[in-house]
Formats: sequence, C-alpha cells, structure tokens
Amino acid sequence: MRFVLRQLLRSPGFVVAACVTVALGVGVNTTAFSVFNRLLLQSLPFRDPGRLVQIWGARPQNPYLGQGPGDYYVEAQANSVFTDMALYTTGFSANASLTETGASPIQVGAVRVTGNFFRVIGVGARLGRTFSDQEATQSLPVAVVSSAFWAEHYQKDPHLLGKTVTLNRITYTVVGVMPPTLDDPLLFGASPGFWVLDSTLPSLHQYHGSGWYVAVGRLKHGVSVAAAQANLNVVGERLAHDFPKTKSGYSLRVVPFPSNQVGSDGVHITWLLAALAVMVLVIACVNLANLQLV
Repeated sequence: MRFVLRQLLRSPGFVVAACVTVALGVGVNTTAFSVFNRLLLQSLPFRDPGRLVQIWGARPQNPYLGQGPGDYYVEAQANSVFTDMALYTTGFSANASLTETGASPIQVGAVRVTGNFFRVIGVGARLGRTFSDQEATQSLPVAVVSSAFWAEHYQKDPHLLGKTVTLNRITYTVVGVMPPTLDDPLLFGASPGFWVLDSTLPSLHQYHGSGWYVAVGRLKHGVSVAAAQANLNVVGERLAHDFPKTKSGYSLRVVPFPSNQVGSDGVHITWLLAALAVMVLVIACVNLANLQLV
C-alpha cells in the first residue's frame, strides 16, 4: 500500500483524471441499472403475482379505458376465471384534500378501493388491519394510511389507529397502516397517502357510462391470461349488447398486472438508457487505458 501511495502521489493529475473517469463510468451505470432493475426486473410485492391481472375497458381508439361500477358488477358475477375481483382509482380521482384542526388543508393521494382489494392483491397491514367484509357491506367510512405518509406526517404514531381523518370533507376512521412495499408510485400510478373504502359503489350499481376505476382480478389456479381474455370477450359483448348507448364498440382487455406504469414506450426508453450507460462505461475504460499509456 505504501508503494502504491508513493506511485499515486508522483502523478496527482493522472490520479484525479483516472478517479473522475472511473467514477463517471461506474456512477452512470449504477444509476441506470437501478432504474432498469426497478422497471424491468423487480417482481411485484404481492402474493403469487403471476395470477394477478388488470381488466380494462377498450375501444378501437383507446385500449385502456377506466371502468364504471356497473361494468365491474357484471364482470364479477359473469366471469368464470377469477377467484375474486376488486376496483381501485388512479390519476386525478385518487387525490384528496386532508383537513386537520389548526392547519391548512393539504393535497394527499387517496386511492379509493373496494373492501376486498387488499385480499385480492394479497397484501396485509403492517399495523392494525385492512377493511373487513362488514365494513364493505355497510359502506363504512374507514381508511388505512400508507407507511411513508404515516412516517412523514404522523411520525409513526402507533396511536393513530382508531382516530379519524377528514378527506374531502368526509371523516374516515383509520384502521391500519400498510407496508412500505405499497409506497412505490409505479405500482398504481399514484403515491397514496391513504387507501379509503369507496362508499359510492353501491349507489352506482347500475352505472355503465365512462369509468374511473381500474379492475384487478386474481386468476383461478390453472387459468391462463389467454383463457381469461376469451371469457371476458363474452362478457364484453354482453355489455355492448345490453347498453348500446354507452358501450357501442366496447370490449374488455385482460393484461398481466404490470410491475410499473410506464408502458411499452417507457420500457423501450429504459433499454435505451441502459445501452447508453454501457457505452459510457466502455468510453471511460478506453479513456483510462489511454491515460495509463500516456
């Protein structure tokens, strides 16, 4: 080590240039691989994720349409390929205003779900519990808080369970805290602070217009995505026939539950970034070799 240090101190300019070159090459590749791993390699944090699928509405001009509550009820009753189905909201409909005494309202992600949502995806609460069948049947105003928001906003207060929060002027009772794996915004296209039991579904049982929900289903053992698609094709034709005013040209699309929400274009960009990062590393190695030769 003393010999190495003496050699390095004789050429400080070379040492600085070499270290910067290696740091850039390795740093860029480490960052690129972290993104690549999260978007393309990392598995879903759910129980038996290979059996989870999303069910979207579809028309020729848009293959990914949100579903209405009435569509969900028809699909849940008419399908023969899922052990269970659930709904959740994304995008603008997954935001809420959190109002607390003595503080200004703040915007927070609040994903509305059916009572069986966490049972379908196979995730339990980190603290407390998720929604019960009785609460879902009675449409009670209950919520669970995300791990990140619990830590950031409530400083991991264990006494939060049983207390109430006001979201969009509706008072919810907090019954649980979810694990950190659900904090990832790429899973559901949002960064949820709360997951709330959707109490509007029963009153919209017959609504078959434009939808704002994403449906998720758990395939029965031995049922493939192709078989599920064939079954839902029949259900989609039934919806188009029974509700021609709102469902003309409508069909259903079954896709494996994605590990991210970036889409095919995002996947291509991720591959491109990974390739560019490798090129940067190759260039760094060539530059370092040239420095050593000089």
